[in-house]
Amino acid sequence: MAPPPPQVELALGRQHSCVKLIDGSIRCWGKDDCGQLGNGSPPTPTACDTSGTPPNSTTPIAVPEIPAATSIGAGFAATCVTRPDGTARCWGKNNDGQLGSGANTALENAPVGVSGITNASRVANGHSVGCVLREDQTVWCWGLGDRGQLGNGSSVSSNVPVQVVTINTAVEITVGNYHACARLDDGTLRCWGGNTVGQLGDATTANSNVPVEVAMITDARSVSAGANHTCALRSDETVWCWGDNAYGQLGIGSEIDSPVPIQVPDLTDMTGVDTGGQFTCATKIDGTAWCWGRNSNGSLGSGMLMPLEVHSPGQVVDIVDFKRVQAGIYHACGVRLDDSVYCWGDNLHGQLGNGTQTHSPVPVPAGPF
Repeated sequence: MAPPPPQVELALGRQHSCVKLIDGSIRCWGKDDCGQLGNGSPPTPTACDTSGTPPNSTTPIAVPEIPAATSIGAGFAATCVTRPDGTARCWGKNNDGQLGSGANTALENAPVGVSGITNASRVANGHSVGCVLREDQTVWCWGLGDRGQLGNGSSVSSNVPVQVVTINTAVEITVGNYHACARLDDGTLRCWGGNTVGQLGDATTANSNVPVEVAMITDARSVSAGANHTCALRSDETVWCWGDNAYGQLGIGSEIDSPVPIQVPDLTDMTGVDTGGQFTCATKIDGTAWCWGRNSNGSLGSGMLMPLEVHSPGQVVDIVDFKRVQAGIYHACGVRLDDSVYCWGDNLHGQLGNGTQTHSPVPVPAGPF
């Protein structure tokens, strides 16, 4: 069975952030142009706000229709949760059916049910795709399917969940821009969808509408799909990455893409890894966090806005008691030992949650919750 989600769980989208608190309640903050904060406020459910000055919240606000959740995921401009009764609910942008409700409305600014889903244990979101892991260890996805990212053997989009073929022993799921991956209970990985830069890890650059096995990895502890790259934590506490490396997000000291996993040098005793838009962050057993790749407005947390690209891991400054970190497209957040949340990087729409819209290359506290 899938391991339980952490008590405090982060989910970062393109320019919004959400957290599941210890009591299961949800708080979201940042950009709200398509209703992705889920509190029922404008914009109206007819069109996303394209004014250039969309509604934002620079501090966390509650999602009132979700008193308790068991897991949370955030995509480009949508958010989803699983609930204690095994159902799933989503809100935000829905032009490609990425809310899974059976409709292709422009958006929903309050939670709607994902059609037909019961016994869901985990949820993950990507650019225009949502997926759930069910208690029977199968995976079901919905939304945009043009690159095979639904994994059901077709390249047709679906506004209701469809089952990912050949997977019935999954314990973890993750969704990137146009690809998704699952970790199986034997430690191997399967990925499907877009593969133009090798993000599926099968030694090719061919898209696949069915899951393919990631080369070389037989002992994964966790997996994370970024925009167009993927990373895994292995049982020996090392980190391996593959796919797009245009900004050094594979952490291998170069900008050369790789269609197969490559070990990130000099990272040992690691406890977790998470991939963002074009950067990656990982946590170490000593509580430090390390990031590499594109440094958009301080997204690497190094204390500096320059250089714009870092090809090897560098330590996130000031904090040495992280339990986990989550990378968004241009910002990142981490949960500390006391369950407080600190964020850094791009803050154009208040996605750091500290009451400002000022970018920060150092971690700042989000809240209050």
